[in-house]
Amino acid sequence: DLSRLGSKGRIHSEGHHFKCMHPGDGALHHILVVDKSGSMADRDAKPHRVLLPRKQQNRLGAVIEACDDYLQLRHGRAVNDLVSFIAFDNKPVTVFCGQPLDPPVLLERMKTVNWGGGTSFGPALDAASQVMKTVEALG
Repeated sequence: DLSRLGSKGRIHSEGHHFKCMHPGDGALHHILVVDKSGSMADRDAKPHRVLLPRKQQNRLGAVIEACDDYLQLRHGRAVNDLVSFIAFDNKPVTVFCGQPLDPPVLLERMKTVNWGGGTSFGPALDAASQVMKTVEALG
């Protein structure tokens, strides 16, 4: 019976009901976790729109540009969102944590990231978990 589901859930085409909550129009916390290892210096992908320093005319620059594109898109929809940005190689670095969604300001901060080092996903995911807990505790 769809009438008693309201907006809390989804009915699959086969009739299965999946209970879920959707954030709706509320503010979100976007945590961007980006590989900055040595392989990100490869120039097989480059940014096309965003003016980035020469050191980022590579895969890393393309990823930073994609992050900026995403933030620009989200900025048009919700001004109360927060953003965190973690760059990792062997170790994660939290470039910013729980910042207001202001794409030009955040892009300048993302431009400070340099490539180099190996690739270790585990510590980066641990850092993302810690950022999530920190921002949640603040508000």
